[in-house]
Amino acid sequence: MSRCCERYRELTDHEFIDAVLLGDQGAEGCFREIYIDRPARYVVFKKYYWLKTDIEDVCQDIWLYFKSRDWKLLSNFKNLPVQPEAPKLRSYVYGAVSRLIVKQHGNKFAPFLFPLIFDDGEEIEIFAPSPGPDQFFENENLRQRFENLLEILFSQVLNPSSEAVLNDTEQKIVRMRCLMQPPLSSRETAGILKMTPGAVDTALSRARKKIRDFYRDKDLLEDVMEVLQDAAAS
Repeated sequence: MSRCCERYRELTDHEFIDAVLLGDQGAEGCFREIYIDRPARYVVFKKYYWLKTDIEDVCQDIWLYFKSRDWKLLSNFKNLPVQPEAPKLRSYVYGAVSRLIVKQHGNKFAPFLFPLIFDDGEEIEIFAPSPGPDQFFENENLRQRFENLLEILFSQVLNPSSEAVLNDTEQKIVRMRCLMQPPLSSRETAGILKMTPGAVDTALSRARKKIRDFYRDKDLLEDVMEVLQDAAAS
């Protein structure tokens, strides 16, 4: 806990909330540090580690979300009925932060998997128009299944320390052409890697085939198709 938060350590949850709602700048800063930045960083690095390069934006977006709604979340917490097993403010806000990361930043990882698995014009078009990220992640079961497939992509396919599905150049091209926000063009990628745009496109096509074959060999390609079908039907 930072020095600026020391003065609030002895306050109850409700007393601390009152300080925030009354516009105490120190309490607001402490709330951001303890209840937003720390849990957001924990959630991202534990579960959505592909967002870690955007962690400052994630924290700022969540902070602005709370403030723009006049601290409605804190007012709601104060109005919870008093009971022996009532949640602590920390766990209450933690749950809200986790949900906001998915809701506000889901669009940053929703497009990753499917375009890498399917070539343009293949099965992916069967399900067009696909649901947007907000609709997709409203379904908890679909979200969890999709996250599991994504975790395999990042931990086993796009992780240099794990089994080398892609070589170093292919990994760099996939990250620059498919995963960056916004993605780089073939020409931009070629300039960075000192390749020709045609060579970049060829390497990307080869990398996508390797990823597709990896999921097929792991008997996961059918899971991808099922998630797509369920998302399209929801």
